[in-house]
Amino acid sequence: MASRQKWARSRDEGYRHRYDQVTRNRSEAKTEQYKFYKSKAWAGLRAQVLARDDHIDQYLKLLGIYEVADTVDHIVPIEFEPDQMQNPDNLISCGRHTHLIKTRWEKKYYFDRGGQPKSVEPIREIGKILPILAP
Repeated sequence: MASRQKWARSRDEGYRHRYDQVTRNRSEAKTEQYKFYKSKAWAGLRAQVLARDDHIDQYLKLLGIYEVADTVDHIVPIEFEPDQMQNPDNLISCGRHTHLIKTRWEKKYYFDRGGQPKSVEPIREIGKILPILAP
């Protein structure tokens, strides 16, 4: 955390402005997502999912590995199915490393190189996602 804060402080105001306007808010949908993740509704939903899953990484749990979860992940990404943004059945607890691996896989499975959604069937069962996460 300290290194991240040091990095953030080293960036000038112009860089942060460009990041907010170009990367974070690159579309109206992304702006709405960002607002949602800063809302009380998300904080409550996140706490509910972590409690439901006993703060255990549910992907790794299927492998018999018990690690603490500090992230709540959308099983089907909200860019692919925006109407599932607040559905607790589309949310699962996982660790940061697991989330990073899954996010990289999602970008290949759900989206083309230009970031547009592909015509693929959404995968809702975490057991079917598991092979990409196995250590």
